[in-house]
Amino acid sequence: MLTIGTLAKAASTQVETIRYYVRIGLLAKPARTAGNCRAYGSDHSSRLSFIPRSRDLGLSIEQIRALLNLGDQRDRDCAARLLDPDQCNETHFEVANSQG
Repeated sequence: MLTIGTLAKAASTQVETIRYYVRIGLLAKPARTAGNCRAYGSDHSSRLSFIPRSRDLGLSIEQIRALLNLGDQRDRDCAARLLDPDQCNETHFEVANSQG
């Protein structure tokens, strides 16, 4: 488990950015330790690295939220989790342009 400061340093971001992502629902609220400190885990770290990369591709907060929600739906089959075609084409276009 990581403290918010350790997580921020590892992700090269600010503590307030992590708090913002929790407030808007991109990161889950962290568990609390016996001493009532926030305890962040590997899932927080993975999401925290995904979010800025997605922003660099030009995705909106809502698009990022949708992608994160899709990733959370492990109990649904792949066909049920597909993005609508317009989002897929838009995301593919952004990725292709970022790679030169």
